Amino acid sequence: MRAVAIVLVTMGVSLAGYELSAAIPNAGLHESVARLCGAVYFASVGFSAFVVYAIGSFGGKSVLRCTLEAATPPFVWMTKECLRLYASHPLAECFYYYLNPLNVGLALLVVLEIAAATVLVRALRRRRGEQIHVLTAGALATGAASLAGLVGLFTWGHGENAYVLFLTGYRLLFGTGV
Repeated sequence: MRAVAIVLVTMGVSLAGYELSAAIPNAGLHESVARLCGAVYFASVGFSAFVVYAIGSFGGKSVLRCTLEAATPPFVWMTKECLRLYASHPLAECFYYYLNPLNVGLALLVVLEIAAATVLVRALRRRRGEQIHVLTAGALATGAASLAGLVGLFTWGHGENAYVLFLTGYRLLFGTGV
C-alpha cells in the first residue's frame, strides 16, 4: 500500500504543479514547469501499475492484492475525470463516462503492465534461485490479449470507431442531449 500512496501523492503534486503553472508570468518557465509536471502526472497515471504490482508481488503480497493496488492509481484518475463531469452532467452519465475509450485503453494498459510485471518478478525470483517458470501461459495470454485489445482499440479507425461506439451507447441510454 506504500507504493500506492507514493504514486497517489506524486499524481497529486504533479497535477497541482501543472494546474498552478499557469500562474507563472514567465512564459518559458511556465511552459517548462507545465511540461515537467504534465509528464510526471502522465507517467504516474499510465505506468504506475507496473511498478506497484512488481513491488507488491516481489514483497510477497497475493495476486489479488497486487492487482487491486496496481489498479488503484488509474482508477483514481478515472474517477477524478468522471467527477469533473458531475458539474455539468447527471450522475448516471458520469458513471457511463467510465466506459470512454481512453479509460478502456487505460484499463487494458494496466492489465498489460500487470502481465509484464509478473514476468519480471518471476525472472528476478528465478535469478535468486527459486525454481519457477518465468513465462507462464497465464501471463503470456493475458499480456497478448490486453496488447491486442489496446492496439485494436486505437488503430481501428484511428480510435474513432471506438469513440463512435461510446457515443452510440450514450445516445441510446441518455438521448442526444441539447
